[in-house]
Amino acid sequence: MRLDRTITLDAPAGRVWQILADFGAIDRWSPVINHSASVDGPTSGVGATRACEVAGIFPNVVERATEWDEGRSLTFEIEGAPMMRSVNSTWSAEPDGGRTVVTARVDARRSPGPIGALMAATMMKATMGRNVGQSLRGLKHHVEAGEVAGTKAPAAGHAAERAAAEQAPSD
Repeated sequence: MRLDRTITLDAPAGRVWQILADFGAIDRWSPVINHSASVDGPTSGVGATRACEVAGIFPNVVERATEWDEGRSLTFEIEGAPMMRSVNSTWSAEPDGGRTVVTARVDARRSPGPIGALMAATMMKATMGRNVGQSLRGLKHHVEAGEVAGTKAPAAGHAAERAAAEQAPSD
């Protein structure tokens, strides 16, 4: 299963790349990631690894950079995606005058068996498309407005943050 999505950002490619290359900080611009952090080893380039707490019903995943073309593109494998044998994603930033065209490509191979086939054919492709689209729009907003991705529910495992949010006075 292959999925391609593109968006144009009103910012120079160098600025966009700087944000993409901060590999462990995807939670600053992707609304589908509640929390992310770099783990073990380099924080950018091939081998950079991030742990991501995914919003919604999906489990946490680990993403590891497998290809890195500085200033242009990065590819990472996603470990822990449900019902998928393998998932790889490539994000590229191409200059377009003073703007940047960002393309996200996801290549996924489903787990074997009839359940994996049914889920991949229906739910997984739609969910991946929605998540990639939300991430691209979140990147655009973050780059152009300088704001962190929208308000998110506290991530699982962050009891102190969750308790503080529950005790905060309502408006």
